[in-house]
Amino acid sequence: KMLDEWKKRLEDQKTQIASAEKELDLLNREYRLRAAAMYADVGNRLRNSGSWDKEDREYKQQIAEKEKAVADAKQKLDDMQESARKAGVPSSVRE
Repeated sequence: KMLDEWKKRLEDQKTQIASAEKELDLLNREYRLRAAAMYADVGNRLRNSGSWDKEDREYKQQIAEKEKAVADAKQKLDDMQESARKAGVPSSVRE
């Protein structure tokens, strides 16, 4: 029963990491598409440079926050795996 509980907790954390990584990937793709569209049209870039600068900062801030969330989730998984190891959980369950 204890092994099943550890396995479920570790799997849940891995699922959270995968979800956060997917969100980060989507955000990066969206940013690259918007940046490419902005820089492809010189007239648009000249007319809307102020609003683009604001959007650019917001996207970069969101990306940094997502990257931090992913790193924190991975660290939490490492901590959980270490706790499981100390609790005597076999490596087949931890990994």
